[in-house]
Amino acid sequence: MTSSKNTNSPHPEDKNSNNNNDDSFGDNSFNENWSDFIRDHAEDFKEIEKSKSAKIFKKRISQATKPLTKIASYNNAGPRDNVKTSWLDVDETMDSYGDDFVPPNPHFKNISITLIVLWTILILGILGVILSVLVPYFAAYSGTISAFLFLVGSAGLLMSRKKNYTSSEDYNDYGKGARV
Repeated sequence: MTSSKNTNSPHPEDKNSNNNNDDSFGDNSFNENWSDFIRDHAEDFKEIEKSKSAKIFKKRISQATKPLTKIASYNNAGPRDNVKTSWLDVDETMDSYGDDFVPPNPHFKNISITLIVLWTILILGILGVILSVLVPYFAAYSGTISAFLFLVGSAGLLMSRKKNYTSSEDYNDYGKGARV
């Protein structure tokens, strides 16, 4: 039915009549029209009800209405299952762990002056390189000086780095494995 007129209707209407009467939208006329429709298509509805797709649909509806049991209720938490609350739930997490939280208070007593100077030189070198790229008028002198500061700062930081491991000739620590 692509046209606005119902060409399949068993009740032909006058072509000149207007279907937009207020009477046609009342409850009584709707119920009458619906009962006429049901009566006219009773055989079609019976065929649809007996069809395979209707049976599959009923089966799926009955399966969906059954109460679903949770799989998690049968299984215990595994070794990789996250059973704790998220750290994003700060209030609940802090309440469960108690009020013994102490915020970190780092101390900077053991930082040497040479380390501070080397970091300052490195940062000045980086800022000078950025300045020489953005302002070409200063590029000749500031580029050379800032590259030198960058190299001195990075080389100084690499050389002042402490060793976190003992050398292979130092046999004072025997806890790292067997000696051959």
